[in-house]
Amino acid sequence: MPVVLLLSLVAAAAAATPARISHLRTEYLEEPLGVDVAAPRFSWDLALADPADPASRGRAQAYYQVRVFASDNSVAWDSGKVASKRTHLIVYAGNALNSESRYHWNVQSWLDDGTAVAAAPAASFLTGLLDQAMWTPSEWITGGNAAPLLRKEFHTSGSNRTSGAASRATLYVAGIGYNEVYLNGKKLGDAKLGSGWTDQAGGKRVAYSTFDVTSLLAPAGSANALGVALGNGWFSCGEASAPTTQPGCVDSPPQLRLQLFVEGLVALSTNASWKVSAGPISYNSLYNGEHYDARVAEKLEGWTSAGFDDRAWAAAAAASSVANKAKLSSALFEPTRHLARLPVRAVTSPAPGVQVFDFGQNMAGVVSLTGLRCERGSNVTIRHAELLTHPPYGPRDGSIYVGNLRKAQATDIYTCRGDDEGEDYVPTFTQHGFRYAEVSGYTGGLLEDDQVSNVFTRVFAKRPPLRIPPATTHS
Repeated sequence: MPVVLLLSLVAAAAAATPARISHLRTEYLEEPLGVDVAAPRFSWDLALADPADPASRGRAQAYYQVRVFASDNSVAWDSGKVASKRTHLIVYAGNALNSESRYHWNVQSWLDDGTAVAAAPAASFLTGLLDQAMWTPSEWITGGNAAPLLRKEFHTSGSNRTSGAASRATLYVAGIGYNEVYLNGKKLGDAKLGSGWTDQAGGKRVAYSTFDVTSLLAPAGSANALGVALGNGWFSCGEASAPTTQPGCVDSPPQLRLQLFVEGLVALSTNASWKVSAGPISYNSLYNGEHYDARVAEKLEGWTSAGFDDRAWAAAAAASSVANKAKLSSALFEPTRHLARLPVRAVTSPAPGVQVFDFGQNMAGVVSLTGLRCERGSNVTIRHAELLTHPPYGPRDGSIYVGNLRKAQATDIYTCRGDDEGEDYVPTFTQHGFRYAEVSGYTGGLLEDDQVSNVFTRVFAKRPPLRIPPATTHS
């Protein structure tokens, strides 16, 4: 009821004002999940409703009032009417926040002439695990460098819920290295390359991701399945026979710690009962690229869903490294995401069976191959470069120049399964800085330009879309 009253009063008091409030943010983010800060900070934008209106020019905020409401609509904090022009990083000073709880908040502003400003719709945030003890009983587990897939089937019943759908289910995932998480066959979130960089090898802090999985859980009594793929990231040097070679890595394998809460109670944790297996990614490195075998993926189809036969999978092992002692902190920052698809600008063939695709600009990302029709067991190789070969380093023959990459191989290898209907490949646990991509080893002939596109780079919350010019005619 208080939220409804607040919004109604604001709307009535400020039906038409020369300014508006928008982009309500908690800890710099809109609608964040997993806020594990005891006193989060609130920000908003105050903009002129009509910049061309002379009456609105020179106006400024003179007062604000922030109100925060708990899930039962009780008032957690009311700042009162504060004389201030500040609209950023207003520190919460109310009742102690509860972990694993959703809060709503709104702000009222008044201009320096006394005019009340219409409020934006109420914003919300979900608190994370405010006490490190709430990660108990979950444990750090791993499958070693050779087994980067982990899975667990489970039911939610008993103390969590007795029937029907869950009203609230939240999954907290901490990874040392990179990870991608799936629940009942659905990938969670849109992040690429894990939860973001922290000094994991230094043992200070590991970021965890928070997912609202309420709508993805099966009804009480039905089977669910969680699947997690692990990558080396900046943390692990990989196997000694094929090291990742990035600086600062350690010999420990990528690791996982996970806790699922349903109706506020622990429903699933990582421990030795999880199963592990080798996956289709046989090698991954931020510097050197990724090796993916689609024949292995074919055998593992359905591994992220309930009912998959994992009897041949091994038991997970307890993980031990300096990173296990690190503080777990919520990833309260924008993750790396797929930002745009860049069309190919030009295609050349500097040698038989070799194509070089020019994307027109340098970027951080990966190449996506679609509709491949290639022989089973054949390898399609993608090499990345920022430049073409040029004097004094060689003739202008259209080949890629990789001398400036030093020891980084920047090479992705896809092993085909031989699907007559076509195969798609997007690397998972690597990225490259490049403008040109050299593709070779394709047994289906030369690729068409519409089979290759750029995929992802880092994107921030309010960054405008990229303006991509139309593709040119290829030669």
